[in-house]
Amino acid sequence: SSSSSSSSTTTSTECTAGADDKTDRECKLRGEEEGGSTSGVGEATPLLGAPPPDPDAAKRQERREKVKRAMEFKKAKFWAKKYQEVFHPEDDAKLIKAILVDVKEWLQQGWNATELPRISQHLADLEDLSHQIDNAVDMTSMGGLDVIFELLSRDDAEPRYMGVQSLGLWVAGTAVQNNDKVKQAALQANLIHAALAHLRSNSSISTTTTTTTTTTTASSDPDPSSSSSLRSVAYLRKKALYFLSAVLDSNLDAQKVFWDIGGPATVVRAWAESLQGVSSSSSSSSS
Repeated sequence: SSSSSSSSTTTSTECTAGADDKTDRECKLRGEEEGGSTSGVGEATPLLGAPPPDPDAAKRQERREKVKRAMEFKKAKFWAKKYQEVFHPEDDAKLIKAILVDVKEWLQQGWNATELPRISQHLADLEDLSHQIDNAVDMTSMGGLDVIFELLSRDDAEPRYMGVQSLGLWVAGTAVQNNDKVKQAALQANLIHAALAHLRSNSSISTTTTTTTTTTTASSDPDPSSSSSLRSVAYLRKKALYFLSAVLDSNLDAQKVFWDIGGPATVVRAWAESLQGVSSSSSSSSS
């Protein structure tokens, strides 16, 4: 034991003395073999523990969040600019305004039948534009829903006029989809009342008209310009239900109005009459 203690003392003395580079390297290697590290003086240093808390960590995290939000905003501005370059929303607004002015003049001039193809095309274009939420809002702010209500207010329209009324309901139904602002505007424009009025007023036509030349099924999509009363009524009812389903979706105010004015009973009656027409057409064709 005395020899070992003297040996360690000698080693410690040698490492402490640091006589030359060779002795210093040997001390470091010996310290690593013993499980520690040496600092050049022959003694192992303890392992490092957990780092101390960083008082600026919260501030750095906040800066990172700000940079992230700034990048997202920059990216959104970039794609908004690209959208304007490709789709030209200002041109859409001009087109919507021109269509509404033309349709309104046609209504005020007495529903000229010779201009029906042009008005029908206008309404089809307006429906296509209304798929964009911003376009639907622009159309509403320009009084588009009031024009549609005026289009629907004529309840004695001939079947050829029912076609453009159907297109008007189609425009309104597309515009209110997932658009709370336009839904409220449609409610204020009394379009729910107008849609239900057409479901009620055309009941006698749908039950008394027979399908001598064409057969309408529940899955068909009639031509709105057709001269057949039954086909026009079927198309009008289809678009009225389309509008009602869109405006009532997630809209408690509209649902309350719909309930108060007897909407559920009207819709059920319309469905029953449509099913009756389909069954009678099927029986007549089979016989």
